[in-house]
Amino acid sequence: MPAIQEDIPSFGLYASCHAATVCVHESRLLVAYFGGPYEGHRRTAIWISISSEGVWEAPRKVADGKVCTGMERACWNPVFFRFNDCLKLYFKVGASPQNWRGYEMESPDWGHTWSHPAPLPPGILGPTKNPPIHSGPLVVSGSSDERSGCALHFELTTNGHHWNKVFPASHLGLEGCIQPAILDLGEKHLLALARSSMGFLVQTRSRDGGRTWGTVETTVLPNPDSAICTLSLAPGRHVLAYNHSTMSRTPLVLAISADGTSWRDTQTIASGDGEFSYPALDFDGRAIWLAYTVNRTAIRLAKIVSDDLFRPHHQDGPLP
Repeated sequence: MPAIQEDIPSFGLYASCHAATVCVHESRLLVAYFGGPYEGHRRTAIWISISSEGVWEAPRKVADGKVCTGMERACWNPVFFRFNDCLKLYFKVGASPQNWRGYEMESPDWGHTWSHPAPLPPGILGPTKNPPIHSGPLVVSGSSDERSGCALHFELTTNGHHWNKVFPASHLGLEGCIQPAILDLGEKHLLALARSSMGFLVQTRSRDGGRTWGTVETTVLPNPDSAICTLSLAPGRHVLAYNHSTMSRTPLVLAISADGTSWRDTQTIASGDGEFSYPALDFDGRAIWLAYTVNRTAIRLAKIVSDDLFRPHHQDGPLP
């Protein structure tokens, strides 16, 4: 079957939206994103759209700066993560990425109800764009400091309360390396790919399950300083969603790899004039779900049957 896509209805609740995250649980699809008058506006909040049995509910605002800090502040970059039989939601609050702080909420019933937002420990930002991964007893979160220099790092926890921050051995002078996405290559071998401001993706590896990381290195994959997302579906089967360009956030493509090193583009998700960016991925065992931003005004959702990743095709229309 070809990939089928639709825009999530906004019901006129926000003018601008961006940076989606997606989670599939049984018959429910959950997509969170930040929305408001424009990116960085003090009333930009975290919204969640839920589809049950193919019917979208009106988006719900689940967090804003005033609830978190007592003052109107912009919210940014929500990230879903399954942890201990509940759904975590990480996000940021602050006037800009240079001074934001990480927050978290959790839902014991997969999006029906949410805890009050709580700040992460000082110095811990949480995942800046992509979900953490489970690596043995560890939860490994890809994060980055977006102040001067913009460097990636990783945040580790076993219980979700106490965190340890670890850094790559070196960045080799590479600039703008942020928002890592982590692949599990097996036998404690992790690979993190990240965007950069230099026209290509960068990468770093861990051979001990995320406790230590090697030097950040360049790859041959193009990148226009735009977010990516990855999934490890099974041993020897990995997926990357990214903008195959050095200059523009179009086209948005899916690539596949057996080892995380050699990648082959297999499907164009969106192309042409405009911005198609910030992909987010989830896998329900049969299909891949991909949410992404369209021109900063809509969040689009695509359903891709996993076996079809190896054959290029594309179609728009309502999701089944």
